[in-house]
This record gives sequence, C-alpha cells and structure tokens, in this order.
Amino acid sequence: MMSAPFFQLLGHTYLAIHACDNRPELARALLDAGLDQSRIKEGADIVARAKTLPDRRLEEAEDNRIGEHNLHSAIEEVEMWNQTMEFRIKRALDDETLFETVFAREIHPDEHSLEVIARALRVLSMVRTHPTLHEQFGTGRTVRDLLIRGNTILGKSFTAGGNLLSPGAISDPDAEVFEAIEEATDEMQRWMEDLDVAARELDDRPELLGELGHVPEDVGLPLGGTGYSITLHERSERHPPDPEAEEKPDPSWTIGRQGRNNENLGKGWIEPSFD
Repeated sequence: MMSAPFFQLLGHTYLAIHACDNRPELARALLDAGLDQSRIKEGADIVARAKTLPDRRLEEAEDNRIGEHNLHSAIEEVEMWNQTMEFRIKRALDDETLFETVFAREIHPDEHSLEVIARALRVLSMVRTHPTLHEQFGTGRTVRDLLIRGNTILGKSFTAGGNLLSPGAISDPDAEVFEAIEEATDEMQRWMEDLDVAARELDDRPELLGELGHVPEDVGLPLGGTGYSITLHERSERHPPDPEAEEKPDPSWTIGRQGRNNENLGKGWIEPSFD
C-alpha cells in the first residue's frame, strides 16, 4: 500500500475503529482474519493522538491561515456531496436500518473535518459494496458519476489537509508538532496495512467491508471513470515515455478509458458481480 495523506489515513483508521466498536460481528470477522483485539486497541490509541494534531498545528504555528481556509472549503464541498447522497438515497431506499448504517449519524469525533471525511468514506464504501443501494437509487451511469465525484472531492480535501499540516513559509520545520504529525502518519499507515491484509480475507463479505470503510481492489464497484484517468496521468508524469522508443504512446495517454493504448484499456469501468 502506497503512503497516503494524513487526513485520508485518519479518516479510514477512525472509521474502521468506529465500525469495530459498534459492530461486534465485524470485529469478530477481522479477528478471524488476523487483526486481533490488541491491534484494534492500538488503532484507537493512534486515532486519539492523531486527531488532536490539526488543532495543535494551528496553535503552535499560526502561519497558515490560507491553508486552513482551503481545508474548510474542501470539507464543505465533501459535506455537500454527503448531503446530495443522503437526499438521493433516502428518496429511493425503503430500508431505514440500511439508511442509518450508510450515513452513520452516530459518528461524532469532535473534529468536524474528520467527521465529514469519515462519513463520506462510509457512503462511498457502502454504495460500492451493497447492491441494494446502487440498484435502487439510480442508473449505472448515475452511480458511477456520484462515486467519481465523491472520490475526487475527497482527494481534494486530503490534499488541502496535507498542505495545512505541512510547515508554512515562516514555520520552523523542526517544530515538535511536525515531528508528531509525521510519526502519526507512519503509525496510521502501518495500521492500515495490517487492516488491508485482514480485509482481503473478507472479500466474500462485501457488506462488512462497506461498513468498515475499506474496500480492497476488485471488491464491489470500482471508483472508475476519472479515478483511473488521474492514476494514469500521475503515472505518466512519474514515468514519461522514452522519446527513443520505436512505439509511441497514444496522444490520449492521460485520459483513461477514452485512450486507445493498452494502459488506457486496462480495467476501466467494470460492471460488478456480487455472486
């Protein structure tokens, strides 16, 4: 698993711990898959420390108000997406219990950005893994567009959060808070790697993975669309084509499924199977 931004790791770790605390069946399934109770407890301790760091960063190094504003703006966009999904699903879904599970109103971590991110991760994961949701509230194209939109704006919030938590122009890069942020990021990364190993053992129970908020590749609906375009674009920037190569890349290298080369004709949008 590649290293992820602080707020992405925090949102996923918090949501997974929350799900285990509120769903004993999920905690038992993870235990059987190799994630023992002591590791779950360690995850809760990591979250408790990590979620205090954004406020601490602003208190100890008040030099990044633009970054703070950008994060708030990005979080508001994610919150609007959450509200759109809530409206769309509530109008179509005749299952109050499932509705409450998707939107997890009991999530209240006392940190607004974390709350919004965790709920969005839950909604994305539940829609991807629960056939009733994407079959009842829209066409395949509608679901696809909503997933792409949610994933894209979540990515923007992770980027904004990373900028906020980085040293500003006049910050002391050796300040203790930045060291604490780096340590917490590493701890959450390692914890999520352990979770990922266990989650792969539950690929035959996608409904549990949806509640967990962590869906391994090839389970349920992919994020699809521009999600793949973005990945390919980043790869093309990291590994530009060899100008001396005889076979030239397609001009549409960075635009995903619309391209004609083998990279762009990869997974693309795959119709899901829940058999």
